Amino acid sequence: MNELEKYRKQIDKINDKILESLYKRGKLVLEIGKIKKQKGMKIIDKKREKKQYARLRKKARKYKLNEKFVTELFKKMIKNSRKIEK
Repeated sequence: MNELEKYRKQIDKINDKILESLYKRGKLVLEIGKIKKQKGMKIIDKKREKKQYARLRKKARKYKLNEKFVTELFKKMIKNSRKIEK
């Protein structure tokens, strides 16, 4: 296995972990949606979202990641979560 293949194999493993984490996240979102429905809560919680984006931007800076990219990525994830919760 050459150096390029070795790195690609590592990336594949990370991608698999990301997908597994998204699956687990989706299951949790379903449960949150059930609780919100039982309690008559709204799906969208702007206050929490605002706190989450701030927390994620801080983490992005810590890891020297592009803050805009991280924010946009999580916006898409949260948008998808809203669809799951309904």
